[in-house]
Amino acid sequence: MMLRLIAILATVLALGFASCAGDKGGQEYPPSVTQNFMDACTAQGASQEQCACALDEIRKEFSLEEFTRLEIQIRNTGQIPEELAGPMAKCFQ
Repeated sequence: MMLRLIAILATVLALGFASCAGDKGGQEYPPSVTQNFMDACTAQGASQEQCACALDEIRKEFSLEEFTRLEIQIRNTGQIPEELAGPMAKCFQ
């Protein structure tokens, strides 16, 4: 299950999911960010419900600026930080 989560996140990040800065979590992301996330997530075989859940969890926890920092960390290390994987994990059980 964690490998699936990693594949989904890697694909989403490759599409440049976090391209804008914003306030603390709980915000709405721009429609293009939401659409890119959903397209990349469902392309990896996740359901619409799983992807919507994952996006909701990301929005609750991270501003776009914070997610951008996590994106850079993932690109540099090849690993998804627990602070990101943890909130999303419940969506892919």
